[in-house]
Amino acid sequence: MRDIRPDLLERKEVLLKEIQELEDQAKAKRASLPQLDALIEAEATRWSNGHHQTRSLFEMVAPTDINRFIVDLLSDGKPRSTDEIKEIAVARGVDFEGKAPGRSINIRLVGLARSGQLERQNDNWKLSLA
Repeated sequence: MRDIRPDLLERKEVLLKEIQELEDQAKAKRASLPQLDALIEAEATRWSNGHHQTRSLFEMVAPTDINRFIVDLLSDGKPRSTDEIKEIAVARGVDFEGKAPGRSINIRLVGLARSGQLERQNDNWKLSLA
């Protein structure tokens, strides 16, 4: 008969590693919940304000989280400054992929404006749904 304690300890280490990996995956999924909540809130606002577009906001923007956030934020019809958009994005936990939030937001705003999806009025941005 052989001593199986080392095998049991090894199995325990494997299980602990698997548990940690699952916890890391759950943490990453939990981190995306605030963005999803913001999208749900923006859609609820858009529909309650009578903005029944034939195209989804997601069809009108490049598929980046920051672009989606900007379009969803502005979908309530309220013009906002670059600084306001940045502050709200930071507060809601938008992932800037290690880049400066203000710079990331500004680049996306300019890109969305060049593609005709946003308009700038006075120092504020708003959706251009024409």
